[in-house]
Amino acid sequence: MYNDTLYYVRDKYVRQHDLNGGTDTGVLSVRKLGSTYVAPKTLSFNPAERSVLLTTTSENGIFELVQLPRETSTEVKDSSADGKRGPGSAVVFVARNRFAVLDKANQV
Repeated sequence: MYNDTLYYVRDKYVRQHDLNGGTDTGVLSVRKLGSTYVAPKTLSFNPAERSVLLTTTSENGIFELVQLPRETSTEVKDSSADGKRGPGSAVVFVARNRFAVLDKANQV
């Protein structure tokens, strides 16, 4: 949640819901998050960089960092096109452009 906008994942898309206007739009496809699709278990939003961190249990835990588009359009971009991916069971933003990852060995 940021300002009056809720970010969430539904039907393989990161969506944004404007609480004031009631509009709900898909902004990012996460279909290719892992070799077999498993719904993301966490989503962390960074308003300064307008990016999201997603984690999933697919492939023993992976995360993906993707920047969201500034304007909504009819064409939804795919997270695998320009996202950064790596192994990890948990991930969270710790500063404006920094994040921490907990790997399989429980190391940060």
